[in-house]
Amino acid sequence: VVESLPPGATRTVQLGVSNLDGPTSVTVRAAYEVDGRTNRTVEQTVEVRANPGRIQLTGLDSADEGDYLRISGSASNVGLQPVDSVIVRVLPVEGVEPSPPNREYFVGTVPASDFVSFDVSAQVGANVSQVPLEVTYLSDGTRRSETVEVPVEPAVGSGAVGGSGGGS
Repeated sequence: VVESLPPGATRTVQLGVSNLDGPTSVTVRAAYEVDGRTNRTVEQTVEVRANPGRIQLTGLDSADEGDYLRISGSASNVGLQPVDSVIVRVLPVEGVEPSPPNREYFVGTVPASDFVSFDVSAQVGANVSQVPLEVTYLSDGTRRSETVEVPVEPAVGSGAVGGSGGGS
């Protein structure tokens, strides 16, 4: 791979590794000659860790749209491989229901080290402080899923204001 090096010089060589399922030991062997005469071989085993595609929901924000709560953000691929079939959805829990216009959002493919923006919507009760979002995707052919809690302001999107009423 490297033709020749002057005395005292170093060279870095990158080796492509693929199809790793978790940490894997890889043996690297370098053969070289000194002064055109002496052949030497150096061998070292190193542990290689894969960095597959992985989605994190980033830049999450919520806004009261009157009839519903809009949650926007980015499906960010923090890995070094693309991910496919990314879907972000609101999970129904007590006080939270997925709502039109976007109960779920099909993001699609997110290239390595890139992001795609999304908006989802929900109806939330007066005492709700968090809305759970689920993101599912395919990474190296494996379906992955993660749930993230998005903080919201009290009474946002509830359509009703609680409290003790007005005074005079």
